Amino acid sequence: MGYIDEEHDDDLVRQVVLASNPVRGLPVPPPQASPAELRARVRARHAGRDTPRLRVWAARSRGWVLPTVAGTTVAAVAVLGAAGAGVLAGRGGPGPAPVAESPSAVPASVPVGTPSALALSTVGEPPAARPHLAALARSVRGVPEEPAVGGYTYVHVQTWAAGRSRGARPSARDERLWWAADRSGRAVTTVLAQPPPVPVPVVPGPSTSDTFITDYEPGKVPVVVDAPSAQAPILAFQLADRHPLSEGPRGVLRAVADLYRHHDLDPAQRAAALQVLADTDGVDYRGTVVDRTGRRGVAVSVDSDGGATRDVAVFDPRAGHLLSYERVELVGAATSPSRSPALVAYVLYLSSGRTDST
Repeated sequence: MGYIDEEHDDDLVRQVVLASNPVRGLPVPPPQASPAELRARVRARHAGRDTPRLRVWAARSRGWVLPTVAGTTVAAVAVLGAAGAGVLAGRGGPGPAPVAESPSAVPASVPVGTPSALALSTVGEPPAARPHLAALARSVRGVPEEPAVGGYTYVHVQTWAAGRSRGARPSARDERLWWAADRSGRAVTTVLAQPPPVPVPVVPGPSTSDTFITDYEPGKVPVVVDAPSAQAPILAFQLADRHPLSEGPRGVLRAVADLYRHHDLDPAQRAAALQVLADTDGVDYRGTVVDRTGRRGVAVSVDSDGGATRDVAVFDPRAGHLLSYERVELVGAATSPSRSPALVAYVLYLSSGRTDST
């Protein structure tokens, strides 16, 4: 078994605790005892006992216990002070400080210069996106567009993702993909020094320490769907192979976002993708927004994980192209009308088409 350093071990424990907490995001009841009193009770209860390496706690007010991790049962208790500060005690010490419930609040662990989530024009309870997406699908289906020609599909995106663990650096990349009907092709990925969109277009060159070229043999390009259908029911079935129906509306939105990372969709296919979302319950309308490249679009979103995660997609209001997609974590109580979105990742869809050369 490989060695896991204490910092990484602590981070895994925190992630398990947060992900398994069924009351995450719910308002916290007033404390019945001070942190000092609670710690004294724990010491008295465990006096003279051998405590395991990962201590076992129980939240008496909520009564939840986590599953076994590496053979050790783990549980957690939120120790609340008069100011409502949370403490996650144990080998790792105190947990992260709480974040104020305001639109501008950003978790203290987010590095300076980290991009913020898109500002959505709707607040409170958003309306369903069904009529807006259905109308856009009808409009897009009739958009006149010259058929694309060329032996290769070409897609250009730029991405940003926060670090997956404490202290990890965010990653930013420029990604270009060429692939043929036999699913052979080439991918050129360039590591970016700043969050996209970069002010100067990236010109891929020979492989360097910042640019990586991957050549795919036939059948190896990992596309979502070989040939997306222009019929919404069939396309929905195709997308379910990527994200099963059990994932709900979040899975449908993510499948559409993945589809655009591999395909240059024609108007009928774009209309079908919009109709698939329109036919999906749980997709919210977020009005008109301006994405990170300055493009104006129609935003829709899906909240999941008990309201802790939000996926947002922005579509061109005329041609129906997907302009951008992002994922955020909502910070603050679920009952608060204003919850701060902490950005997790985003994708900018910059261009797509057909070409005869890679």
